[in-house]
Amino acid sequence: MPEKRQNWLDKQDITNLLDVAFLDVVRTGRKVLMPRYVPLIAGLMNRYIVNLPLLNRLGLFTFIVARSLHKLKPVSDYTVSVIVPARNEKGNIEEIVRRMPHMGRHTELIFVEGNSTDDT
Repeated sequence: MPEKRQNWLDKQDITNLLDVAFLDVVRTGRKVLMPRYVPLIAGLMNRYIVNLPLLNRLGLFTFIVARSLHKLKPVSDYTVSVIVPARNEKGNIEEIVRRMPHMGRHTELIFVEGNSTDDT
């Protein structure tokens, strides 16, 4: 019998994908026991009750916190490309270039213009 197509990933599948991408899982858990707002009750259940060990499995929202295993480069080693949609922006181009802060080792401005009617 053919199996139906599944369109979700289990927590272990995501953990394995993170491992392949050289990411270390720091923490996993579940939150949100009561998704609808009911005065006093929803806040109590979502903040405190869902964190109890026996009720944690009932949480509706599963989260995974991961960090890179690679040594990160300092910010000054990166280059940045800023893409600016510029349709009918004739009077603003000079101001954008003037106000653009220096980011990383090199900052590149790319203006994408199409069908402007004001000589952009």
